[in-house]
Amino acid sequence: MEDFERMDIRVRVLQKHFCKTSGDIEAILTSSSKIMERANRIEAFELKENDSIS
Repeated sequence: MEDFERMDIRVRVLQKHFCKTSGDIEAILTSSSKIMERANRIEAFELKENDSIS
């Protein structure tokens, strides 16, 4: 029975790590989305600026 209890504890600890990792990945995806949006706005501005110069 002790082995099952020990295994249960280890699985729960591992689950906490996976949940933390999942949250970290969500935060990274949020940041990368914001970076992509900003890059697209900069690119659109630069293209607009180049068109007005031509």
